[in-house]
Amino acid sequence: MPAISLILFIAVSSASALIPSCENGKCGYADESGKRVISFSYDAARPFSKDTAAVRKKGLWGLIDKKGKFTVKPKFIEIKECFQDICAAREKKFWGYIDSRGKPLTLFEFEDALAAKEGLAPVKTKKGWAILNLKNGGIRHILCEEIMPFSQGLARIKKDGKYGYINAAGEEALPAIYEKAFDFDGGFASAALDSEWGFISAETLAFKKKDFESLGPYSSGLAPAYAQIDGKISCGYVDSEGRPKINFDYAMCAHFRGNLAPVLKSIKGKWGFIDREGKEVSSFKYDSIYGFYGGLYLAIEGNKSFYIDEKGKEYPYLDVK
Repeated sequence: MPAISLILFIAVSSASALIPSCENGKCGYADESGKRVISFSYDAARPFSKDTAAVRKKGLWGLIDKKGKFTVKPKFIEIKECFQDICAAREKKFWGYIDSRGKPLTLFEFEDALAAKEGLAPVKTKKGWAILNLKNGGIRHILCEEIMPFSQGLARIKKDGKYGYINAAGEEALPAIYEKAFDFDGGFASAALDSEWGFISAETLAFKKKDFESLGPYSSGLAPAYAQIDGKISCGYVDSEGRPKINFDYAMCAHFRGNLAPVLKSIKGKWGFIDREGKEVSSFKYDSIYGFYGGLYLAIEGNKSFYIDEKGKEYPYLDVK
């Protein structure tokens, strides 16, 4: 089965005007016409998050601005999860947070660090997962196996194999009773309770069952839904009331990010993209859709990778090894 792994390096906006692209093993940035804007002098380059992008040179990561000027010279083992000019960075063995100018916002003392959103960051310490308040440095440990970044004032946690949500104070907002659950977006989150799928309202925190075999993450006003159609499981898209908005014409479909969603017409076929109107905006030729970063999808075709903008246009990136 063609693979899709939507790694949630958090996206913060629609497609950037500066798009990572590579040629002859060197990467830089092009505009939407394909014109080089920032020189192709990096070993790797990631999409911009606001006004900041992470680039790798000589094995180390740094940050540049939209003029291609280093705001943080390459010195980190890894930089990930940039959001609103705050980045999680690894120095030697441990993680911490820096701003877009490289100013340390925390000590480098965490075993793992995820995107800092709404002033709060999920971090892993020697004692387990915790919520770090970047405004006052306060930290609250949460007894759980996993914490995801905050969205609409709530963070999804995994506890004893099930999912629930905590608020900004680290208090339980919804108990960990859901077999599956996703992050909130647009006031709703998809979840499964007692083997039945539905939506949770961020306003009321009530779960409302919908008659689908399963639901994917609710985002951009739509959620992928699987249902029995003519004796087989098919996928389409529904709104928060469960009303079909895009026909159930697909074997598999992933959730929308901005204006695009990856879909698969047949299990043995290739991935392509549709827009929010259900229009196909790319060829169905991709072996996998590997992630979504800064308003761009990363797609794999054979031994080539491409960033895909919201119009379905592709920009060559690094060869897949």
